[in-house]
Amino acid sequence: MGGGECMLCIAFIASHVSSNVRLATLICFPCTQYFMFYEGVASDGGRSIGVAVSRDGLRNWRRCPEPVLQGSGEAGAWDAGAVGCPWAVSMAGGRWRLYYSGRPQRGGGAWRGIGMARSVEGGPSFEGAPLRFARYEEQPQHSS
Repeated sequence: MGGGECMLCIAFIASHVSSNVRLATLICFPCTQYFMFYEGVASDGGRSIGVAVSRDGLRNWRRCPEPVLQGSGEAGAWDAGAVGCPWAVSMAGGRWRLYYSGRPQRGGGAWRGIGMARSVEGGPSFEGAPLRFARYEEQPQHSS
């Protein structure tokens, strides 16, 4: 898929949610379905990562109503307030890794690090996309 089609996907998702969509990763399983992991921006500036699924990658995107990853909420954590810039990777055995950026506060500001979360084995899914991710603890690689 070229960049033009991906922008259509992002515009379609954005028009069906109350938040803005900033960045997305599109993953295709040939002849079956497409998964889009995206950064959603809520009206209060909060950022989280969501997922949507389509059979053709162009239309009929179905968005999971809940984020798959949100800020950790842990006081002092580098990703306490917001997560975004998703990069999802499908691994062997139906497992996934989700690389993401984080920041300690909600709203604006610089991204402070890059983290990784793994799909929870046996966890819930939405049309084949994992819905639960656990942060990998030996992180982050961050800047000050």
